[in-house]
Parts: sequence; C-alpha cells; structure tokens
Amino acid sequence: DGSAPDNSAMLDVKSINSGVLIPRMSQAQREAIDTPATGLLVFQLDEAAGFYYNAGTPGEPLWMLLSGGILPGLGVVLLEDNNAGGLQIKNIADPSAPQDAATKAYVDALQEYLVEAGVIPLRDIDGNVYSTVNIGTQTWTVENLRVSRYANGDPVPNVTAGNDWINLTSGAWCWFYNDSQYEDVYGKLYNWYVVNDPRALCPAGWHVPADNEWQTLVDFLGGWEVAGAKLKSAGTLEAGTGLWASPNTGANNESGFTALPGGMRDSDSQFHFLNSIGHWWSSTELTPEAAWERVMYYDGIHVARHGFDKRRGFSVRCIKD
Repeated sequence: DGSAPDNSAMLDVKSINSGVLIPRMSQAQREAIDTPATGLLVFQLDEAAGFYYNAGTPGEPLWMLLSGGILPGLGVVLLEDNNAGGLQIKNIADPSAPQDAATKAYVDALQEYLVEAGVIPLRDIDGNVYSTVNIGTQTWTVENLRVSRYANGDPVPNVTAGNDWINLTSGAWCWFYNDSQYEDVYGKLYNWYVVNDPRALCPAGWHVPADNEWQTLVDFLGGWEVAGAKLKSAGTLEAGTGLWASPNTGANNESGFTALPGGMRDSDSQFHFLNSIGHWWSSTELTPEAAWERVMYYDGIHVARHGFDKRRGFSVRCIKD
C-alpha cells in the first residue's frame, strides 16, 4: 500500500482486502516433508484442518496445531497423529521441552472436555469432587468450595478463635459454628483475603467469579429482581424437602445452580443465618476494607449485591476460565 514497513519485520505485507496464503496440503503430505525446519508453518486441509507448525527439530519433528490460545477440540486431542515423534516424555508437570509441553496441553484439554461432559468429576487439590453446570455462556460448580489448601498446595489456615478471626488480614476458613458436620452440605466459609490470594483457591482452569461474572449470571436469568428463584435449591427445611427455611419463596432451581443457605461468619466472628441466607464472595474489591458479594434469601426471589467487610466468612463458588 506504499507505506513504510515495520522496522522489526523482514517482510511486511499490508492489505485491507486480501490475505497471505500459507502452503496448503493434506496430513499425509505434511508428514512427508523431509527434515522440516523448526517453526515451519503449513495449513492442513483434511482431518483436524488448521495451521500446523513444527515445534520440534528437523531431525525429530513435532507437529503442533495452532489454537490461538484456545484448547483444541476433543477430536484433535484424540488424533492418532498427536505423538511425541519418538521423543522421550520427561516432565509434564512442569514442562520445558516441546514434547512435554505438547503432551501436557493435550492431557489438560482431554481432562477439561471429560469434566465438561460429566465423564470425570472436577476435583480440588484436596480431592473433593464437584459437579458442574452450564448456565448461558458460563460453567459453574454446583457445590460450595470445601478445599483447605491453595492450588499450589499451601494450607489455608483454619481459624476458629473469635479474636483471631476479627484481626485477620490474610486468608482463612472455618466451618459454620466451627463444626465439621456442616462441610459436606454447605462447604467451608472463607474470608475475602483467601479469595484474593494469587495462590488461587479453585482448581486449575477455574477461578472465583469476579463481580461482573456474577452480574452476567444474574442478567442471563432475568435480572436481580427474579434470578434468585432460578438459583436457589427448591423445598424447605420444615417440610423435609429442602434446606432453606420456609417459605423459600419462589425457589425452583431452574438453572441447576443449587444455591444453599450456608449462612455466614461476621467480621465480629459471630455466626448467623444458616438455612435463611446464602452469601457468596466475588473476587472484586470495593474498597481497601470491603469487597463485592451476592446474597440470596429464604423469603425472596431476588439476588442482592453488597459490599461487605473482607473479614466476613462467606461461601465460595468457582467458575470456569
């Protein structure tokens, strides 16, 4: 187009109505390339079509599908052609060699698809199992978190003493009433400092939802005035049909989110509202002392949004990256 080329480029092609054609060939033709240079790029036309590049060496090629940062589909993961080209797999936990990185990418992709399909469960670092549900464009855990360690294995302190809880400025968890009988159903209660810790609370590939991600969920279900009915588990404690106190107004769990009234631990360390109210943290800070959360009530169908003291203990859900 007559403009000067970029200083960092040997070749700078510019156009607003045309593109650049990379060599196109079948999988068999790609595999037949003799000593392909590292970084060689071609476009495969047949099965699992897409851009492939050699991440190995000319003598030991390792063809990888370019995915643009998006994990390949399950069909690509299971392709017979996805191999290490005869190279030894040494370390997929912390890969540095191309064949190790490729293997880890495919294993992670396969696990993600199997979890999403419900074939294998989602597990946290402690081995706790969680169901998942797709709601609109999002995927959420169906149960509250029960994990006691960060994703890197570091323990999250279990703080029971009231004076200690009041003075916290770092991550901690507790059970409601400091009683483990509540964990299986309601999960643990966490202060916001653990939610915001860079070591991460949710399993790999998942995270604590930000305020805007909670808003996306609520908007998809009709807005804050009515979304609670579609999020709360149905039934009442009094009737023996559920865990919410009566009347559990409007609850039908249409979304499959199965919100439960796990109560809370206040910033003064007191426990409140089991079976009446459910609180869930977002990862979004409001002020140096407060962060956003969502609340649902036994006697309403709305979802409230509040900024509360970071020392409070609330339930936590995870959302898929």
